[in-house]
Amino acid sequence: MRPVKLNDLHAGMQWIPLVPEQNNILPYSARLKSTQKSVNPGLVSASATFTLEFQ
Repeated sequence: MRPVKLNDLHAGMQWIPLVPEQNNILPYSARLKSTQKSVNPGLVSASATFTLEFQ
């Protein structure tokens, strides 16, 4: 998996067609990055909000 910058057009992206009047699943993933020298294992939770714009 290669990171893609926000708003970057990338020729290698795999586009997922959306089906109207149906739930569509968009697979996303994320990685965590340490902001301190020492880290401990544990649980993590997160949420993200995004807007899809259709043209």
